[in-house]
Amino acid sequence: MAKYDISGAVLLSVIIGSILLILLGISGVFTVIIMGFIATYLTVENQRSYKVGGIAGSVLGFLLFVFSFFTPPELPYDLPNILDSGVSLAIGGFMTLILGFIVSIIICYALGSLGGFIAMKLFKKETIEKGYKTSSNKQFKARKKPKKARRSLNGPNK
Repeated sequence: MAKYDISGAVLLSVIIGSILLILLGISGVFTVIIMGFIATYLTVENQRSYKVGGIAGSVLGFLLFVFSFFTPPELPYDLPNILDSGVSLAIGGFMTLILGFIVSIIICYALGSLGGFIAMKLFKKETIEKGYKTSSNKQFKARKKPKKARRSLNGPNK
């Protein structure tokens, strides 16, 4: 396992995820899950969490959202001017844009967290607690002494 901090692991996983997405043509959903897995795997042991994969997924979601502004869709006909229809239609389109951004970030965070959760379960090290005396640990159970008889209000104990 590589030992990177959270920002380095996220940056490396975004680079690997963009390579998977653009060059290899792997679907976007699987790319985000793989990115979350890689980001969690590359993180230092004490900082490792499924949230690191979620952060990497949301960073890729943001980059894909920004990239989509520079790639216009191919439409077979000319669209009418949106300002001819009214300002309310333009405001509605802007609200749809903001809602789409929020939903895409949430979905990418959830998929990245899923990849991070898988990495956490696969590479979780068993930690052994030493020196703690617990009642569930058999070697540390204290032997109980018999209790002394207490005085009662009813008279002497027989």
